[in-house]
Amino acid sequence: MSSPLHKTLQPLFLGRQSYPLHSTLQKTNIYFGSKHKLFHQCAYNLSAIRKSRAAVYEKPGPPNEVLKIADISLSDDIPEGMALIRMMASPVNPSDLNQIEGLYPVKGQFSNRELVYIEEGADSQTPKNVSVAIGGNEGVGEILKVGETTEDSKNFEVGAWVLPNQSGKIGTWCTHAIVPTNDLVAVPNCNGVTPEQVSTIKVNPSTAYRMLKDFVDLSPGDYVIQNGANSGVGRAVIQLCREWGINTINIIRDRDNFDELSEELKSLGATMVIKDTDLKSSDVSVTLNNLEQPIKLGLNCVGGKQTLAMTKFLSRHGILVTYGGMSRQPVTLPTSFLIFKDIQAKGFWMTRWYKSHSEQERLEMWDHLLSLMRQGKLVSQPMTQINWSENGTPSELAEKLALGTGWGSKHMFVF
Repeated sequence: MSSPLHKTLQPLFLGRQSYPLHSTLQKTNIYFGSKHKLFHQCAYNLSAIRKSRAAVYEKPGPPNEVLKIADISLSDDIPEGMALIRMMASPVNPSDLNQIEGLYPVKGQFSNRELVYIEEGADSQTPKNVSVAIGGNEGVGEILKVGETTEDSKNFEVGAWVLPNQSGKIGTWCTHAIVPTNDLVAVPNCNGVTPEQVSTIKVNPSTAYRMLKDFVDLSPGDYVIQNGANSGVGRAVIQLCREWGINTINIIRDRDNFDELSEELKSLGATMVIKDTDLKSSDVSVTLNNLEQPIKLGLNCVGGKQTLAMTKFLSRHGILVTYGGMSRQPVTLPTSFLIFKDIQAKGFWMTRWYKSHSEQERLEMWDHLLSLMRQGKLVSQPMTQINWSENGTPSELAEKLALGTGWGSKHMFVF
């Protein structure tokens, strides 16, 4: 049986004939940047871009109930301090779904937009003004056109790749958008990387980078212990630690394909991979309590009893950093950990870091991460790509979106 989301999203995946721009682009033969096709402003008529197809919602709620696909009207003129961008890729993060549900601290940005909801079997509809928010917070776009620059606004070159400056300012699940240039930040160097790689850099790799850099002075040979090691952040932690000579103890849920996943994580550089059900075993205790170097840092995205079992292996003066709570259980530590081992428990939120640090600091971090990506030393979590212009079975593609991250692999929109 098709869910409501299936019906509303099916037109999203229909063929390219819905977009006049695509046929125009196919007639050109202009390339620049990486191996991907990127077209200069003069290569096509920008007036052909009159609408953006987007995943929107009128009020918070379960994503499979409130998300709809709409064609949003775009102005022919680009106002001062604004830019027309073409989205290239946008991942679906758990925080995006939480935001749609109304459960995330950063709320979706609602505004009145002239739009037509795309419904199966509808021949034509009259545009109407509706207050909606566009889903998605992370993604990479390309500058197509820039309005007049003001004293207070940024300026960008046409063809530049850009990321949202802050979460909640720009909904990224759309084909095009006209946005304030001050809400964008240019990718420092996109040569040798793909839009799919760049689209994920703002959340998972950056979270891993900051947690490893900002809490403990780690030296080569030291140990980091983490749960959720097969997540996007967990995989980035493993690879960054390998690059910096730091050992990682990685905890994942017991599962049928544990051995296969363990080997995959070890191929990324994991020192040890442990089942969560083995944390209390005597063999694991003997091994982790007799390491040559201390376990200085613990990274937690789960919470509950698993986090408690992991934290007991931290060395004296160790720090436990919590950046997620997938179990929805509290982090509870015994008094003895605090008094006799001087364990500190702290929290980390990437959104807060971006708000409190300069653009130059984030560019330096991204430049380092992109360099590792170019060298093949930092690869993203496996993702199922959902192509918005792909012919195929729409209901199957919509099901992937509806399930979100529930399939064990991340999902990404490719535009």
